[in-house]
Amino acid sequence: LISLSPSPFSLSSLSLSLSLSLSLSLSLSLSLPLSLEKYGENYTSLKKKAGEQKEEMDAVVVNGVAGAVVAFGGLMGFIKANSKPSLIAGLTFGGLYALAAYLVRNNQRQNGLYLAIGVSALLAVMMGRKWQGLNFKMPSPAGIVTIVSLLTGINSLYLTLN
Repeated sequence: LISLSPSPFSLSSLSLSLSLSLSLSLSLSLSLPLSLEKYGENYTSLKKKAGEQKEEMDAVVVNGVAGAVVAFGGLMGFIKANSKPSLIAGLTFGGLYALAAYLVRNNQRQNGLYLAIGVSALLAVMMGRKWQGLNFKMPSPAGIVTIVSLLTGINSLYLTLN
C-alpha cells in the first residue's frame, strides 16, 4: 500500500495519507471499547434469551409431534381393529402431550415439562410391556409409541435439568 518514489508529490501525499489513517484508527480505537461496554451486556442477555426461546420451541415441537403420533396411533388402532380403548387412550395421551406443549409455550415451562415426563413414563411402561409381549417385533404400534415416549421423556427431562 505504501510505495516510495523520489518525487516530492509522493512524499507529501504519503504524509497526508498516514496522518489521515492514524486519526481514523485513533477515533475507532476510542469508540470501539465504549460501544462494546455499552452493548456487551445487552448482547449477552439477548443471546441467552434467544437460547431459551429455542429450547422452548424444541419442547413445543417435540411434545406436539409426540402428541400427534400417539393420537394417530390410537385412531389407527380403532380403524384397523375397531379398538375403542386404543382410540380413547391415544386421544387422551395425545391430548396430554398437546397440553404439555401448550403449557411450555404459554409461560408455564416447568409444568409442561413435568407433564410430558409423566405422560412419557406412563406410556413407556404401558406400551413397553405390550411391545415386550410381542417379542420386540418391529414395526409395531406398541414399539413405535414406546420409542417416541422414551425420546420425548428424555428430551423433557434434559430441558428440565438445564
